[in-house]
Amino acid sequence: MSGSASQVFITDRELPSRQFVITPSDTIAIPEGPCMVYCNGAGTVTVRDTKNVPGTELSYTVVAGDILPLLCSIVMTTGTSATPLYGLKGG
Repeated sequence: MSGSASQVFITDRELPSRQFVITPSDTIAIPEGPCMVYCNGAGTVTVRDTKNVPGTELSYTVVAGDILPLLCSIVMTTGTSATPLYGLKGG
């Protein structure tokens, strides 16, 4: 399945308070826990949601500067070409 990242407007109360580098992996969950993903480069990002169920991956085509407005537990190596990626968490 493919999706498309969209522009999201957030208030200062919802701004992330933590940011960190995401290293894509097909098996290892994001150590900091589920987060939104900031895409610093264009390409495709393939993710699993917070339930982390194999076979439920979705791929999103992104441009540089996109934020995926969802919480994901894994950014997959397979199917991800956009780099670098950063996790955004907290508020």
